[in-house]
Amino acid sequence: MPRLVLAERVGVRPDRLVFARLPCAGCGGPHGRPRLPDHGGVHFSPSHAGDRVPVAVASVPVGVDVETVPADGVVRDVGSALHPRERAELAALPVNARAGAFARCWARKEAALKATGVALVRGAVDPYVGTGLAPAPVSGLRLTDVLLSEGHVAAVAHEVRQPAAPPDGDAQVTGAPVTAAMRRDSTRSR
Repeated sequence: MPRLVLAERVGVRPDRLVFARLPCAGCGGPHGRPRLPDHGGVHFSPSHAGDRVPVAVASVPVGVDVETVPADGVVRDVGSALHPRERAELAALPVNARAGAFARCWARKEAALKATGVALVRGAVDPYVGTGLAPAPVSGLRLTDVLLSEGHVAAVAHEVRQPAAPPDGDAQVTGAPVTAAMRRDSTRSR
């Protein structure tokens, strides 16, 4: 599906797209963020969870992530990797609300880390993205939740030209328009 979305965006046949990788932010190896070397102004980010396959495309670095809301055991096992404020927010929630809040947080975090090109190379503590119903501001990025059907959450992040405004601020943040496509892939198991 990413190939079809990208081909439509750049105006070439899907089989004509050439993919490459940027250097890894952690080790410099050839397995960093994917790119289209023949279309330098096009940035993209794919993700998948079950049959959900989002692809974000923009003229600036972009990241997208989709997550299935996990079982409570995953929240306990992986939650310790989050920012201390995110861990405290999760702990303050009723047990039955933690899995959804964790999934929201993890999707936001992965989208932000993909947009910056870091991915999980340096862990999941930073940036702080929050577990609440709206994402926390992240300097240099616009971070947006994507509404999906129950059981899945997604987020998209893209680079902006100035830092994000504080939660109660009036500053305008400008960034590039992002095209996002979300389709169900019938070839993936549910």
